[in-house]
This record gives sequence, structure tokens and C-alpha cells, in this order.
Amino acid sequence: MTPPVTRYIINKLCSLMDFDKCYLEIGTLKGSSLCSAAHNNSVSCHGVDVFARDYEDETLGISIEQLLKKNISKFNNVKYYKEDGFKFLKSNSNLNGQKVQVYYYDGAHDYKPQYYGILMSMPLLAEKAIVLVDDTDHPTIKDPYFATLEACKMYPNNFKILK
Repeated sequence: MTPPVTRYIINKLCSLMDFDKCYLEIGTLKGSSLCSAAHNNSVSCHGVDVFARDYEDETLGISIEQLLKKNISKFNNVKYYKEDGFKFLKSNSNLNGQKVQVYYYDGAHDYKPQYYGILMSMPLLAEKAIVLVDDTDHPTIKDPYFATLEACKMYPNNFKILK
């Protein structure tokens, strides 16, 4: 689950977005960060997850995907796509021409998916956009950190890395 401080940052960033831009999240799980983007904001929010490993929430006894759908049903500015994140990034037809001003990658954290999760988002990003990447500071999983750095090197003038 996305920590409260990250959810606060996502919510605040979305509150400052241009009206004609959108929020995009690859890897939604239960939807806490996606709901944070939408909460008290009018921006269009898009969440993508294929749920290749869907499992049951032990507390509620429903699948994680069902829990996601229940959580986002409270918002009229959220769209969920059950689709592979890379196919979504490649097609981008569901964004209706909107550019992404806040992008949150929380998909697979192996090196290649992390790397391509950044690179493939580039054509979708607004001129001034913020890219958030989950687990780059994980104490034992180093792939997200190194993959993110390598992807950013492909566009050296486009990224300023904040830690």
C-alpha cells in the first residue's frame, strides 16, 4: 500500500495540475494512490493494472481487483483499465489526447519493466511534468533505483532527480 506521505504528495500535485492535463498511474493495486489523485480534485485520473497475480484481500474476502473497483467507484474522474501497462503506454488512445502532467509508476519492479515504464511514458508527458517512481529507495530491491537512473539518462535534459 502506498504510504500516507506519498498519497498526500500525489493529491497535492494533482491539485496544482493544469485543467487540460491528466494523472496516469501504472500499477494500481487497491487504488489508494489513484484515489488520492482524484480526491477533491477535478483532474482526469487514469489507472492501469493487468492484475496478473490477483489475489484476495484477507480482511474483506474479495479480490484485490474488486477492492480497487469498489474504492474508485466513489470518484467520477477516475478511469481504470485492466490492461498491460506497456500496451497502454504504447497505444495511449485512452487518454483522449490529454498530456500527462503527473505520472506515477508503481508497476513491476524488475529492472526491464522499471526502465521501460519510464522510457515509454516520455511521449505522453506534458512539457512540464512530474514523474514519481515507487520503490526506488527500497533497502533490498535495487533494480527500481538503477533502472530509473538509466532511463533518465536517455533524456538528460528532461529530468531533474529529487530524492
